[in-house]
Amino acid sequence: MLGGILHPQLLENFHQACMRIRQIFARAKRKAQKTKMNSGQLINKQEGMGHVKEQGILFHCTSPNWPEQRKAPPTMQYWVVGRLYGDKQSREIYVCYHESASQNAIELAFKLAFGSGL
Repeated sequence: MLGGILHPQLLENFHQACMRIRQIFARAKRKAQKTKMNSGQLINKQEGMGHVKEQGILFHCTSPNWPEQRKAPPTMQYWVVGRLYGDKQSREIYVCYHESASQNAIELAFKLAFGSGL
């Protein structure tokens, strides 16, 4: 029952979380691609990307129109995890899952998105 009520809120939160994670990745890419002047030549640095490969955001969804005033509306917690793969041609994938999802299922979602060749 709650899944249908929370669906629009879930999608909006997923979108916002993806945008925030994407900003983190973009900052890391810019930092990694900063150039230095060395003897009049530009040199690419790839240092900054080493530590930013995965970012996650936890968010909560509650029913906006909860009919029971005596009880607090149930809260469902979801994670949005973004992963950045590759140095030259970076690829990003975002997965949204309920907090109770198993790690195997989450890894499977990433593998299906990118293929098992990773």
